[in-house]
Amino acid sequence: MEIYSMLNDPNPERFLNAEATRLFMESKEQFIQTVRQHVRLYASK
Repeated sequence: MEIYSMLNDPNPERFLNAEATRLFMESKEQFIQTVRQHVRLYASK
């Protein structure tokens, strides 16, 4: 349940990647698009 909660409602104060944190805070939609792109490139093989 904890992982599900973290994925559905991430806490920007606990991000490890500063660029991802900035993007999440400034444009959640762009953040989601970037995540999807990374999944297609790196997690689908």
